[in-house]
Amino acid sequence: MDMDRLMNEAIGYVRLGMLHEAEALLEQITATDETAYLAAQNALLGIYLSRHECQKAADIGRLLILQGLFDIGVVVLTMIALTFIDRHEEGREVLALVERFGRPLAYHAYQMACFESLSGNFSDSLRWLETELQNPRYFSERSIGDSDLFPLWRWLANDRVGLEDAHRILQMNLDSACAAACNPATEIHLDQNDLKDVPENVQDLFRLNFMAGIFELDPRAVAKNPGTAREFRKDRARHIGRIITMIRAGAKQALEIVLELQPKYAAEQADWGNHLGARYHILWALARKPEMLGSFYAEPGLNQLYDLLDSLADVQLSDPGFCARMDVVDELSFVDLEKAWKTLDQTPPSSRTHPMFWLRQAMLYHEDNDYERALPLYLKLSETWPDDAVGFANACNCLMKLGRWTDAERVLEMAPDCYQQFRLHHQQRENLRSRTLDSPMYKTVPFRGQRGLGGLLIPRPVE
Repeated sequence: MDMDRLMNEAIGYVRLGMLHEAEALLEQITATDETAYLAAQNALLGIYLSRHECQKAADIGRLLILQGLFDIGVVVLTMIALTFIDRHEEGREVLALVERFGRPLAYHAYQMACFESLSGNFSDSLRWLETELQNPRYFSERSIGDSDLFPLWRWLANDRVGLEDAHRILQMNLDSACAAACNPATEIHLDQNDLKDVPENVQDLFRLNFMAGIFELDPRAVAKNPGTAREFRKDRARHIGRIITMIRAGAKQALEIVLELQPKYAAEQADWGNHLGARYHILWALARKPEMLGSFYAEPGLNQLYDLLDSLADVQLSDPGFCARMDVVDELSFVDLEKAWKTLDQTPPSSRTHPMFWLRQAMLYHEDNDYERALPLYLKLSETWPDDAVGFANACNCLMKLGRWTDAERVLEMAPDCYQQFRLHHQQRENLRSRTLDSPMYKTVPFRGQRGLGGLLIPRPVE
């Protein structure tokens, strides 16, 4: 028997949607050729799932695993089948078998987040979702409406999360996924669990995309039942809207928790002389809640930063949106330089003498590779904020970009001692030693109020 021929013909039938014909061919492939047999079993499990024969898929998959005749595909498809018949704990146990093949469980972080959500382990679910979002494989705008994650979203809105979870929620920045999910142009995709929750006449509107393993609206069915499709879209939009309201309520609560601690975090940075770190926390908080200025004045240990706080108090009187604008310019500088410049240009003349305006202006020149214009501003900042490393660090970068290595060394030597705790300091030292700019970049994440400034700092030893 030619196993390859049978397999190729079966795949052809699958692509044509002729699943019964494909199944008949696949069942002829025996375990005498283990590679072909496993490929056939994977295809069969996929066929059973597509026909909602989840119990059959689960039973066959479990038997293959017990017999030791399985690969990653069998593991994943069996896990999916078990999940669709509400045997979530068994599904989680089966999924753990991927590690036998050298695949880390983190590769399936999204599914683990779903398992933990369904089990009520919401902090664990958040941790897995954070892992998934660092390198999304399965998470998309469709995931906002995934019924497996609904318990997690409900928890976010109803319970007060802990500090670690609050930082995690802010770092995940789910709002962009929410915006995509409520976009009318976003296609509706459902898995079998989602499909079970809609009326039968609506289920008839969907067809399985066999290759993607997801159900999509069938244009022919929609054309035959436009009224049903229209009502379903409205119901789905309302459902997604309710979920987004819950997610945003949870994010708002998380923001308040993290904001409350910004004065303390700023004081921790100031305690070892890191005015740059303290400034990060102060500006981030005031951009979101200007009335917090009094909390920074009242925080013990921030008296050495009164000059900065006084300057921010003055500028906020004449330009209440100053800190928020500086924060927006910072975010835009990495994604839309033209828009960043336009936003910065909205700053009134009275606010343009503030050092934060110079810093944002210099950053935009820097991002535009205009080092000649950025350099004087960074040097001016070094004089104005001698205890803040930002002017020295960026002036050093500009000078290296301009090939002025000796001048760069001099500027770096003048930086405050706390700068030695920054990863960039050590990278610049290596650049100056080798007279190149080829050093590998260290990994950072966006600063959203967390300790460590998103990876800019080398972790300090616990005393």
